[in-house]
Order: sequence, then structure tokens, then C-alpha cells
Amino acid sequence: MSFAHGLRPEFSFLMGYILAYADDRVLLATSWRALQQLLDKLQVTAGDIDMCLSSKKTVYMIFSPKCRSKIITYQFPNFAINNEQLSFVN
Repeated sequence: MSFAHGLRPEFSFLMGYILAYADDRVLLATSWRALQQLLDKLQVTAGDIDMCLSSKKTVYMIFSPKCRSKIITYQFPNFAINNEQLSFVN
């Protein structure tokens, strides 16, 4: 599988992907629960190597499915790192 600009999944799980470039990460998931689990896993893994995630620098986006009939809800709980809410961006 090839990815634009040499990006590749750093970790892949059944629940989603973590793409890495330098010190930036992009987490992709198909559900709210899966993304929160990825955030939790990333937080633990970062802590294992003495890194920390900044809730002030971390934002999230939600993309609607192409097929509108697959939309389950328009409202989601906020995501959190270290029990601090992340900012939503459009």
C-alpha cells in the first residue's frame, strides 16, 4: 500500500490507523469509541517513552460518510487526553 508523501501507518489496529510524520500524528478511526481508544493507547505508549501529549495542541475533526443514510448521529461526546477535552475543528 502506498501513501502520499511517504506517509505510512505507524500502527494499524482493527479500530483505525495512526499516521506519523516527524513529531506529528494523525489518528484515523471509523467510530467515536475507536478514536478514543486510539488516543488512550497513544497516550500510554507516549508515556512509556517519556513523551507527553498536549491537549492544547491536539484537535479533532469528524468527517461524514459519503452515503448520508449511514449517518447515525450528528452529536458526539468530546474527545479527551488526560481527562482534558480536545478542541473540535471543522
